[in-house]
Amino acid sequence: MTDSKICTACGKANSTSATVCVYCNTPLISLLPSKTTSHVPPPNPIGFTPERVVQLTRLYSDIVVFQIASFEQPLLVKVAENRVTIGRYSPGEKPPSVDLTPYNGSLMGVSRQHALISKDEVGYKIKDLSSTNGTWLNETRLNANQPYTLQSGDIIRFGQINTSVYFRLAESNDPAETTLSLTSILEAANPLILKTSTFEKIIIPYLQALDGFQKSCDEVMSQPVKDLIITSITMDATKAVLSIKLTGLYQAYRLLKNIIYRWREVHQANIITLNQSTGEAIKPWVEVDQQPNQTNPLSDNVLNTAGIELAYEILADLSPQRTREENKAHLAKLLPHLQQLALSPLRPNDNSS
Repeated sequence: MTDSKICTACGKANSTSATVCVYCNTPLISLLPSKTTSHVPPPNPIGFTPERVVQLTRLYSDIVVFQIASFEQPLLVKVAENRVTIGRYSPGEKPPSVDLTPYNGSLMGVSRQHALISKDEVGYKIKDLSSTNGTWLNETRLNANQPYTLQSGDIIRFGQINTSVYFRLAESNDPAETTLSLTSILEAANPLILKTSTFEKIIIPYLQALDGFQKSCDEVMSQPVKDLIITSITMDATKAVLSIKLTGLYQAYRLLKNIIYRWREVHQANIITLNQSTGEAIKPWVEVDQQPNQTNPLSDNVLNTAGIELAYEILADLSPQRTREENKAHLAKLLPHLQQLALSPLRPNDNSS
């Protein structure tokens, strides 16, 4: 019988000299664990949120679920002593909680002791353990040996291996607290000042939109819907920065920082013009049918058209296993809250964490 290498992704046999599967192009792992980790180029970003994985986290508060790109079966890891180590097994050493060797860890740039996920009284944190190829959280590289707050649904890259991580905190634990620092994009002419009218017209609608946006995200991901809770509000008058501490943001904060903020930067000039206008009320975003025999007053509205695409980008992030047509069912609930956040004169300050 001729020796062969079996691809762990598709299960097909390849020649012993092959380094990449000829059937699915997956790198083939070596027969023996490597003592060293080579530098590898980063992969293309991959988003995935299998709904059945999310359902698993509803059952247990002491497990972390890893959904690894290109592998259908999720990896369930029990959190022992409030810590989960990620890396590769090496003979003679204590194996990590998550051994990525079967997932082509060696060739994909995973170090033997790559990263650590720890759990405390408020939630989970992740720390890169000075790995060769780095740990990336939502496509932002982590500084070595520095803990970062982890949210359920975050995308983590260990070297070249993309994963999504899911978990549920015990009901007795408070969700992780987030500090949201806000400034005004109109600060040159109209700096942020805590007045009654500011609360009524700007701050309260923004917080209501955050709450509604998070609830919409929960529904899309089939997660339990919880309320946003404000624990404190402070104002730095010298910098015109409003700091709000709250719990319950989960996906909303991640999307606000990673997707909505980027969209606002692209359209900032139009957003400023819109907020400076004293004309008629802003029309709600609607999806415009592009049939050539139809006309719609919003068809030329740049922000409306771009806003609809922003909504679909967010839905694809939350539920990429669904088609655009399937995600359309969630559009109506998501849009009002998203529009408020996207067009608000308030923007997250770089010090938000």
